[in-house]
Amino acid sequence: LLAIMLVVSATMFGAYLLWRDVQRELGMAQMRSRFVSSVSHELKTPLTAIRILAETMRLRAARPEKQSQYLDTIVGESERLTRLLNNVLDFTKIERGAKVYNREPHVLGEIVRAAARAMQYPLEQKHFRLSVDVSEDVPPMNVDRDAMEQAILNLLVNAMKYSGESRDIALRLDREDHEAVIRV
Repeated sequence: LLAIMLVVSATMFGAYLLWRDVQRELGMAQMRSRFVSSVSHELKTPLTAIRILAETMRLRAARPEKQSQYLDTIVGESERLTRLLNNVLDFTKIERGAKVYNREPHVLGEIVRAAARAMQYPLEQKHFRLSVDVSEDVPPMNVDRDAMEQAILNLLVNAMKYSGESRDIALRLDREDHEAVIRV
């Protein structure tokens, strides 16, 4: 009788472990699905900007003084696509526990301004006004430039999504004591 009870207990415990593993895998599958959906959406924005500006230039519909701005936007959006694709690759590394951040001294003001430039076209298309205020007394910080810029871009995208009726977004970099503070 004791042997039967042990077999039943072991079987129930094994079933519980199997159920828990299945639940964890289902959760991971849902998370992957949301991630792929989000990435697909994020890739469309720069691709649309690149296509529209390139087509405008190909049709020679852009005034000569605007062409340089359009080319800058195309380059910026291409760089943004590269970062987004790198983030997808990073996600797989994070999932495997293999993500390594490359922290080096960077001027945060340059990163903030680069993120603002990258968002210029999407903001203009949705009639947003972005004000950027960078305090010049923030010393260089050891950060992963790409990760920091992507974090700022994510904050700006969220500001666009959740701004309601407001069309004003403020991006600020300040120094508070011994810390750099980025506010959106």
